[in-house]
Amino acid sequence: MKLKDVGLKRLTTGVIIFGIIIGLTAPALELYNFLSRSNRVVVAAEVSLLAFFLAQALIIENGKKWKYVILVGSPVLLAEIFARIFGLYQKIPSFGYFGHFWIGIALTYALIVIYKKRLKFIILFNAGVAFLWELAEIIQDKIFASITPLWLIDTYWDGLLDITLTIVGTLVGYYLIKRYYKK
Repeated sequence: MKLKDVGLKRLTTGVIIFGIIIGLTAPALELYNFLSRSNRVVVAAEVSLLAFFLAQALIIENGKKWKYVILVGSPVLLAEIFARIFGLYQKIPSFGYFGHFWIGIALTYALIVIYKKRLKFIILFNAGVAFLWELAEIIQDKIFASITPLWLIDTYWDGLLDITLTIVGTLVGYYLIKRYYKK
C-alpha cells in the first residue's frame, strides 16, 4: 500500500473519530443551543469541519479519491448548516430525512473508495451507525425531555424510518458507485 493511501486512511479514520466525538457531545451542544437560543456553536463546528475537509482535499497528494469523498459528503454538512441557520428543521419536519439518506450514500462511498469494503460489511456498518445515532437521539430526548422542543422529539417510528433511509441510501450509493466510479 502506498504511503499516501495509508495517510488518507488515517486521516479518514481521524475524521470519523472526530465525528463520533461531536456526536457524543451533541446533547451538551443541544442543551447550550436551547438555553442560549443560538445555533452558533454547532454551526461554527460544522463550518470548521467543512473547512477542514476542503483544506485536506487541497493538501493530500492523492487528492482525487479524497476530493470525491468530499463532494459526496459535503451536501449533508451544507444542508445541516443551512438547516440550523434558517430553522429548516422547525419549518420542514421531514427535512432530516435527506441527511439520513445521503449519509448512507456518503458512508458507502468512503467505505468502498478508501477502505475497499464489500457490500455485506457496508450494509452492516451503516445500519449499525444509523442505529447507534438513533439510540443516541432517543437517549438525548429522554435526558432533556423537559427542555426538548416538541418538533425535535424522536420516536421509535422516526428512528426506524431514519435507519431505513440510511440503508436505502447505502444501496443506492453502492449501485451508483459500482456503476459509475472508475478507480
